[in-house]
Amino acid sequence: MTFTKVTEPWNHWLVRDFLTEEDFAKVKEYSYSLPAYTGDTYCDRVTEGVLFDMLQSKLFDLCAEIGYNTTGKGKYFAMEFMTMEPDYVYKKVHTDNPAKGLTFILGVSDEGTGTKLYSDKTTYHSTTEWAQNGGTMFNPSTNTSWHCFDAIGCSEIRRTLQLFIVNKLDY
Repeated sequence: MTFTKVTEPWNHWLVRDFLTEEDFAKVKEYSYSLPAYTGDTYCDRVTEGVLFDMLQSKLFDLCAEIGYNTTGKGKYFAMEFMTMEPDYVYKKVHTDNPAKGLTFILGVSDEGTGTKLYSDKTTYHSTTEWAQNGGTMFNPSTNTSWHCFDAIGCSEIRRTLQLFIVNKLDY
């Protein structure tokens, strides 16, 4: 696993090779078993099991590397798989729910689009590069992490795995 801290337009990390090839194959297999809804997105929240335990451990390892504290009262691991039809656009530039202390968007599909980063709610800054078995990680609780996503130009379903550290389970 490698990661790079980027400070513009706000602090975030670009992560590559997050999982071993064997572990990533398990994640990809599960993701490809999920339905894809035409014209919309689909989220599948996973709350237990082998994948949950493995991914929690890997995210906690990464958090330790970057100095993000995952221990203490009110810190929980959460995850959800997302599928998005080609050319779907999520039209809302947003910061994440304040209950999310850390967000990591892991690319699963062979093809996809990166996360669009904004300096504020209306000023586009850049788009991160799509990285299968990698992605963008940030701390949304700073209320500066304006972003959005889409599947413009994709010829296949954009599949991601969102990993979170949340301060309550009903995020």
